[in-house]
Amino acid sequence: MHPNNFLNGLIVTDTMQRAMVADGITTPTQVQALSFAAIAAGHNVVLHSGTGTGKTLAYLLPVLQRLREEEGRAVVIAPGVELAMQTMRVANAYKDPELKIAAAVATTNKKRQNKRIQRSTRLVVGTTDRIAELLSSGKLKGTRILVFDEIDPILSARGFDTILT
Repeated sequence: MHPNNFLNGLIVTDTMQRAMVADGITTPTQVQALSFAAIAAGHNVVLHSGTGTGKTLAYLLPVLQRLREEEGRAVVIAPGVELAMQTMRVANAYKDPELKIAAAVATTNKKRQNKRIQRSTRLVVGTTDRIAELLSSGKLKGTRILVFDEIDPILSARGFDTILT
């Protein structure tokens, strides 16, 4: 597909198309089909779907589209280093080559990490503790998109109780 080809509200670039082919993706999953247009349009969305259903691409592809079309930055908060780094690998495969992204996780050197996150860094993926530090230090100014990946563990780690009704 070329830019301007739509897939359930998502503009699929050549980079995205190549990554989809490499990953063996031919059609969107149900959660992707239902979420692409809403997230691309800037709506607040909660995705609830089982493991392995494509949630990461369901939010990441429209976020990458918005970063192509809008000013500002996106921040993805993950409950652990492993999920944050997995999300970074996916973002690297699907993002446009010129889009600067950076990880903010507890296992990397803080000083080096802070140097990597500059004004031109458009996507930051990190763990709760590092993202909180970056926010409080003013390093994440211009953030317009905020994603909580697996919000239950994030909230419970911060002392919030989950109540299901």
